Amino acid sequence: MTLAYVFFSHVFWPVFVPIAVLFIEPPGPRRRALAVLVGIGAMVSGWLLEQSLVHGVTSSPVAQHMEYVTPHPFAVLSTAFYVLATGASLLLSSHRTVKLFGILTLLSFVAAYAFYTRWFVSVWCYFAALLSGVVLLHFKTRLRCKASFAPL
Repeated sequence: MTLAYVFFSHVFWPVFVPIAVLFIEPPGPRRRALAVLVGIGAMVSGWLLEQSLVHGVTSSPVAQHMEYVTPHPFAVLSTAFYVLATGASLLLSSHRTVKLFGILTLLSFVAAYAFYTRWFVSVWCYFAALLSGVVLLHFKTRLRCKASFAPL
């Protein structure tokens, strides 16, 4: 289960988030910037996959939290690029609810790191899962807007 979790948290999300935002944006300069962030996310994803396979990943319950240990070099740098790919792509969106999700996700990043440094990975993912309600709000709002403009 640790490897399945790490696949999603370390490999899938850094690529999927900027791709998802790219696909909902209209053509223009934002899409070009998002394409760059997709590339950064792909590099981070590849790096974290390779490092996870080489160094392994362990998890254990500690003090009512899950502690993930991923010993690899350049952890701070890879985290910075991870946050850049995921967070900046959300903030670049032209959609208000996607930007809101980005702001809340970055605030939760800071809170998780400030208060739960040892368990940062699992706590930040927990916050992001809770914030997924904002994604639901985005699609509900979009559907409501389309329905109000539908021809009779």
